[in-house]
Amino acid sequence: MLGNWRKHGEYQTWLKSKLISLMPEHEAQIRYYGSVVEKVYVLNLDPLKDVIVPLYSSIGRPAQNQPELFRALVVMVHCKTQDPTKFVIY
Repeated sequence: MLGNWRKHGEYQTWLKSKLISLMPEHEAQIRYYGSVVEKVYVLNLDPLKDVIVPLYSSIGRPAQNQPELFRALVVMVHCKTQDPTKFVIY
């Protein structure tokens, strides 16, 4: 069962507020990872929901944070790592 799917616009709003809260203390890191931040900011995963819903069971505990998991995969590929512990998702 697929749980709540955070829409792209909601994700963009959350990401902007998170980046603002991290400035200026972490400005250097934000600039360093700017290209991947931009990538996930524009990556609209909303159409993916229609594709994957049939792949989930209609019973049981709902899967959580599915769009965030796909974004994490994009970040891992961008950073050329296969180890999810190499980066932190806030």
